[in-house]
Amino acid sequence: MNLVDSFRITNKVRRLYTYSSPTHSKSRIDRIYIPASLSGKIVSTSFENTDVSDHKIVRTKLKQTVNRGPGNYNINLSLLEDPIFLNGVREIGNEFRASIENYPGNRILWDFTKMAIVDYAKNYSMEKSKARNSVYNRALKRIEILENIPKERLTSRLIDELNQNKKIETEYLNYKRAGTILRAKIANFDENEVDISYVSRLEKLRGDSNTIASLIDNEGNIKEGTENVLNIVNEFYTSLYKREQEDVEEQNYFFRNIRTRL
Repeated sequence: MNLVDSFRITNKVRRLYTYSSPTHSKSRIDRIYIPASLSGKIVSTSFENTDVSDHKIVRTKLKQTVNRGPGNYNINLSLLEDPIFLNGVREIGNEFRASIENYPGNRILWDFTKMAIVDYAKNYSMEKSKARNSVYNRALKRIEILENIPKERLTSRLIDELNQNKKIETEYLNYKRAGTILRAKIANFDENEVDISYVSRLEKLRGDSNTIASLIDNEGNIKEGTENVLNIVNEFYTSLYKREQEDVEEQNYFFRNIRTRL
């Protein structure tokens, strides 16, 4: 096997250690070896302290060979409590209902209605998020100014303003946490237990774990990269749904020999 030390790929001469003994000797005994064919994909190798061992954790990060798409859209359920958003959805529904004669069937009408609602939800959420971010950033600046004022010089009015801006900060972080949990699709999770940075990492890990980096083609070869993966998927489904020549005689033979009636 042609394996290489992942740390040395990006650190040719740097000296770092993963273990220090009680006698003060040091070594890089903990390593990650990967196939040489993957060495060009190494972004970094890092060491992290841990409370469960006297050895450091070794992490190697590889760059993606496949571009990740936007994934499935999950509507923020808080929008369903927003009267402005709900009115907009009703207007979209009324517009499509009024133009039903322009569509060949209810199924196609519904598909176009859903696409319009999703586009509206994305744009509405984006504008609402911009406004919310603006309020949050303004609150942070005010908190920074007020907290730099000596406590003995804070008036009751300034204390009230500080508390109000901290409330805005808390509500914003709770909102962001709820959205991250929704996107990460975490089940049985207490929103108040863990900070948003932890949940964000879980969201990213879920996205990475769901990414298809390679597939096997019809000839049994492993192919990597966005273009190769898309080509293999396209060929598979094209073959799967290709209309084959019908054998009418075989069909008639099958129906003639059915003996059971329902």
